[in-house]
Amino acid sequence: MPDQHYALGGRVRIEKIGGADRETVWEDGSNGGFRMLARRALADGHTVIVLSNASYDYMRLGDLGTQLLDRSYMRHGDVVN
Repeated sequence: MPDQHYALGGRVRIEKIGGADRETVWEDGSNGGFRMLARRALADGHTVIVLSNASYDYMRLGDLGTQLLDRSYMRHGDVVN
């Protein structure tokens, strides 16, 4: 796992998102059968929030959040590989 830091109940790290290194923060959690993930790139405010009542594990939910945040930097007409 890349270097990360704990801050106010969430996590902070620099990761490659949208083709550039960005400082991101995230929090995840669950309550009963529900799961939540919130991700944000600090410099420009790109944000993804995923709410789910599926039994995905946290790694899958985290991967989904990363992919959605990454794609939020794509311009209209960009090709997704």
